[in-house]
Amino acid sequence: MKKRWKIYCGVVLCVTICATACKRDPFSLIGGGLQPGDELINAKYNDTSACLNITAYTIPDIDSVLTSSFTTFHLGSYNHQDVGTFTANIITQIYPESGELDAIFNNILVDSVVLRLAMSGAYPYSNDMQWLDPMYIRIGELTSPTLIDSASTSASYYSNRDEAHTSGSICPDYLITPSLTDSIPSESDSSVMVANNVLQIPLSNDYGRKILTAARDHCTSFNDFLAQVYGLYIEAVPATGTNSGEILNINFNDTRTRLVVYHKQDYSDTVSTATAFSLSFLGSKSYNYFHTDRSSANPQYLNQLNRSDTTLGQQTLFLQSFNNALISFELPNIRELLNIENGKTIVINHAELVLPVDNTVFRFIPPSRLVMGVVKTQDSIYQIADEAVYSDGYYRSDKSEYRFKITRFVQGVLKASATDPIPTVTLFDEARLSQASVLVAHGADKGFNSGRNFHLEIVYSVIP
Repeated sequence: MKKRWKIYCGVVLCVTICATACKRDPFSLIGGGLQPGDELINAKYNDTSACLNITAYTIPDIDSVLTSSFTTFHLGSYNHQDVGTFTANIITQIYPESGELDAIFNNILVDSVVLRLAMSGAYPYSNDMQWLDPMYIRIGELTSPTLIDSASTSASYYSNRDEAHTSGSICPDYLITPSLTDSIPSESDSSVMVANNVLQIPLSNDYGRKILTAARDHCTSFNDFLAQVYGLYIEAVPATGTNSGEILNINFNDTRTRLVVYHKQDYSDTVSTATAFSLSFLGSKSYNYFHTDRSSANPQYLNQLNRSDTTLGQQTLFLQSFNNALISFELPNIRELLNIENGKTIVINHAELVLPVDNTVFRFIPPSRLVMGVVKTQDSIYQIADEAVYSDGYYRSDKSEYRFKITRFVQGVLKASATDPIPTVTLFDEARLSQASVLVAHGADKGFNSGRNFHLEIVYSVIP
């Protein structure tokens, strides 16, 4: 009985405390005294004030791309209606596979030589494309041993570095029609279909003979072999038709990517099946060389890129990967917001940057995400590492736009000294080093872009 009475008293006490708490003035709660009860904070929304005006334009991406660290390289050429023709070539060493250097060839009879390149993607590409645009590939030899500084891969090679070579000497212009969806019967089981996403390009038998001779006479080490066979220059013939061509992703980690020399070891050999001598790209020094021809580019793009007319960016903006073009913008009047509110303290509750894009461009494939960077000096651009300063940046297909949450960025500008410069910000493709992309976006001019303009939306509170 006493136990039940204690439980009953406990329940009554809890109910009484809760009821009392519910009736208390909310401003008497912990922290409530920071804001008087009769002075509520009213949030204000703004996306049209002159203080939010954006100055935006296209600038050249002056950072060369370190491509020697890639495992997937780019090969091909694409002629875009706005930015011109950009082309990606591969410069690489080749290594005899483990154990192959022990092979001894007395009478070298080359049957055929095949370069196989496994594809892992392409630009521009969509899942409904069974066949990609035809393109011409030509392959030559490197004529200088500049890649042979050591057997390691520690040396760095950038996208703006070309190498001396013989153009098309071991394979003149060879027409290919790539496919990422085609399939063929498996060699081990003809009833099983496997992906046929491997390019097979025939090379000259003379080059195969050179490889076998080097393997026979200089088989003590890889460096000895590389001193005779410097490497390959794999290039795409630039696309000529507007909106034609393709940039292929070539996977060097795929074991199907290799060079194979089929040979017979003696002229008297009557065996119909030739022996395969394989060379791999794994562990080799390899990198991409990127080249852009802007002779057919949109004048709006060219004039912005040459920094001769930054006002054109108010109409149209351009972004291109492979160290070509970035979007740069400023908020030159953002601190006027403080004057509008008579110098009172402003708390930015939400600030969002909106970048609409042109989705009517032929074979429109937008980057999945754009990221923000800040210009340190006129000639150096770096990516903001702390994403607490901004977030989002993902493409929204339902509205054909990108949105960036930059609340902390705007708050930081307002809190800084009035004499501090307002940072210039850049936007670029998050995958600009690993994937081809082109984006045409709307500038900040609302009239020119029929209301779908590059703009800033903010919600803020004023504290007396």
